[in-house]
Amino acid sequence: MEVTKGEERVFTGTQLPKIDDMADYARSIAGNYYSEELGVYYYINVSNGKPVLHNDKLPEVILTGEYQDSLVSESGRLIVVIDRNDYGSVCGFRLTTGRVIDLIFTKKNALNTQCVN
Repeated sequence: MEVTKGEERVFTGTQLPKIDDMADYARSIAGNYYSEELGVYYYINVSNGKPVLHNDKLPEVILTGEYQDSLVSESGRLIVVIDRNDYGSVCGFRLTTGRVIDLIFTKKNALNTQCVN
């Protein structure tokens, strides 16, 4: 996708594909994720066909979304952006909520899924 203003290109990007089957998509991103900054694990599980984010101390947060790799809590207060490596494998996510922006979590239950920055 490209956005122009007159003849000037102001933005170029790739449109995210739509999620066709939320249950399949939720299973594809499920796993254990670790934040080195906070020293905590968060988990994405599947409940009633939807991805659910939680950790040992906080309640479950149901995630929704129309487009792959861009999810939001039902309340709209939490945003999760899934990170993938060059091969398309999930390697982590970035969490934004309130004043916290792009807190990095790395997927810990997969082999060879390092994200390339």
